[in-house]
Amino acid sequence: MENTRVKIANRIQDLNVIESKILSILDEIEPRLAPLKEMRDEINDEIDGMIKDLGDTMLQNKPYGCGTANFCAGDYEIKYVAPKKVTWDEKKLLEVEEMIKSAGKNPNEYIHYKLSVAEKDYALFDDNIKTVFKPARTVGVGKPRITFKRRDND
Repeated sequence: MENTRVKIANRIQDLNVIESKILSILDEIEPRLAPLKEMRDEINDEIDGMIKDLGDTMLQNKPYGCGTANFCAGDYEIKYVAPKKVTWDEKKLLEVEEMIKSAGKNPNEYIHYKLSVAEKDYALFDDNIKTVFKPARTVGVGKPRITFKRRDND
């Protein structure tokens, strides 16, 4: 157990040294990178706008203006994809559901339901309610986030 604590303490020291070096390098190069990043972003925005205008024009006769447009510009083959994005008004779908039911049909044949429970709501449930929901709940590990913050040496 003591050996593990020593290893952990050594790893933390190593990380502190690495963190200090990385932050020092970033402090040095960041002011020089910022104008270059801004220039790159402006150029990319201008190119994207030109490609979008051309792609949208090429797709204007397609249903919803969606699809794929392929064209050449200089030495480049460009593929512009404008995917169809569909959203549904849930309130109106509930009305449709009632219409389907009143016609004697099963709305499950037409409407897909996504059930979920907000984690903040689950946390507020009484224990007996949580017990009912627990078999339907799976908890996993999300994507780790690593942040560095320089400590004040005061």
